[in-house]
Amino acid sequence: RRAEQEGLSLYERQVANVRHAISLAQRGEPAAEWILHLDDDELFYPFAPQGHARRGAAPSPGSAPRRGAPGNWLRAVFPAGAAAPPMVHFRNYEALTTVRHGDNFDFFRGPPHPLFATRGVLAYSNGKGAGRLQSQAQLHPAGVHRFRTDTAAPTHSALMETAVVLHFPFSTFPRWLAKCAPTRDFADARTDGLPFYVESQLFLRSPRQGSRSGDIQSVARDPAIGPEAVGSPSAGETGRSVALEYFLAHVSRSEAEWRSILEQDERAKIHEPASSAACSHPEKKNSADSAPLRVVSLNLGLDPSKAAASSPPGPGHMAAKS
Repeated sequence: RRAEQEGLSLYERQVANVRHAISLAQRGEPAAEWILHLDDDELFYPFAPQGHARRGAAPSPGSAPRRGAPGNWLRAVFPAGAAAPPMVHFRNYEALTTVRHGDNFDFFRGPPHPLFATRGVLAYSNGKGAGRLQSQAQLHPAGVHRFRTDTAAPTHSALMETAVVLHFPFSTFPRWLAKCAPTRDFADARTDGLPFYVESQLFLRSPRQGSRSGDIQSVARDPAIGPEAVGSPSAGETGRSVALEYFLAHVSRSEAEWRSILEQDERAKIHEPASSAACSHPEKKNSADSAPLRVVSLNLGLDPSKAAASSPPGPGHMAAKS
């Protein structure tokens, strides 16, 4: 299908792929019931039902997924039955980078166990959607964050508290470099409305030791740190060290620093005029999320016997590390 998508933007290709996936899933044997759209830096994290091995109790937010769960476990995550809505969505938790080096890191084999904000901080904050394939109404993608039907707009999507999407936008230094590369077209992926992406790219286009404002034209005069070479071996140690300095100052912070920053942001949001709040349209990547901002530490360990998660506290509180 690549030939059919020639000339399309990344966003348009994603939408086309979801449309094709809906068609394939509906024709499968047996036919799938739900379709969920995730990117390569996202994980679907269902909350384990309490006592799910004995009875189909509702999931408990903050509890850990378990392996070997019964086949009907996901029915406690996704609504079922004739009254089930045709589309739902889940909040996204954003991974807060605390790794203080420039190498890749396996979050599944911590410590440290990754720290998450209960909504977007540097990246999107409007969650991800799932569509019911066996609904009477025809399902369609509504961008990459929601679904719609012929009779229901994406704003009618039901918020589910049974799972979240874990988003790892800038989990490591190489990932940040790739996401904010100087030559990357943010409009192509519709991330041009996210301020931190834009600020990072401006810096990488002109990473001057003495200047953080960024003069894009000066890059051409510095062959050691060109737009295509920052962070690559050809850029040399100078280019990499300057970029890493920025990463450690603006992307990766200690747990205490993250908690302090987010507490300040949450207090500021409480007093923010309604007119200045972010757009609430579900397909806007920087849409406002009215849920209280909390911090949770999740153990994503490969050993299910050791899996644990801190339980998110009540509204308006910051979580203590478990």
